[in-house]
Amino acid sequence: MWWGVWPQEQGEARRESLGIPAPQPEDDALELWLARAKRDRAAAPADKTPRVGALFDDYVRAQRRRKRSDATLEIDLRAAGHFLAEWGRNMPQRLITSQLVDDWISTCETETRMKPATIGRELVVLRGALKLAIHRGTFTTPLERVMPLGDIGRSSARTTGVDEATARRIFDELPEERRGWF
Repeated sequence: MWWGVWPQEQGEARRESLGIPAPQPEDDALELWLARAKRDRAAAPADKTPRVGALFDDYVRAQRRRKRSDATLEIDLRAAGHFLAEWGRNMPQRLITSQLVDDWISTCETETRMKPATIGRELVVLRGALKLAIHRGTFTTPLERVMPLGDIGRSSARTTGVDEATARRIFDELPEERRGWF
C-alpha cells in the first residue's frame, strides 16, 4: 500500500494509508488519493453546509405534514433513496447542478434501465425537494438552471371512447340524479 505523511497544524506529522495498492504507479496513486480527499472534504459533515440527506429528509417530512397518502410517501422515499444512493447523504446541496442531474438521468437510462415515467416521477421529487430548500434558503440556484429542459417521462392521459350502445347501457343503470352529469 502507498502511505503518505501529512504535517499537522500542531504536533507531529501523521502517517496515513492512501488505500491504493503499491504496484500502481506513484503518479496515479497520488491522483486517486487527491480525488478521494476532495470528495471526503466536500462530504465532511463538520461544517454547516446544507447536505443532500437533509434536503430529502425535509421534503419527506413536509409531505407527511401535508397528509400525503402512504403510497405517495413510499414513492417519495424510494425516489429519495435513489438520489441518496447515487450522491450520498453528505454531499453538499450546492453541488447539485444541471450536469449532475443529467449524469443521474443517463445512469438511470443506461445502467439501471429505468422507464422514462419512473425517471420523470423521481425528478418530480427532486424538484419538490429543491423548491422546499429554495424556500428555506438552503439552496440558491434557480431551478431552471438545475432541472432538465423539456419533459422526461411525462405520461399522457389515455384517450378511450365509449360506443353509443355502452353509453346507453350505463345511462340506464345510473340513478336519476346522476344521469344529468353523465
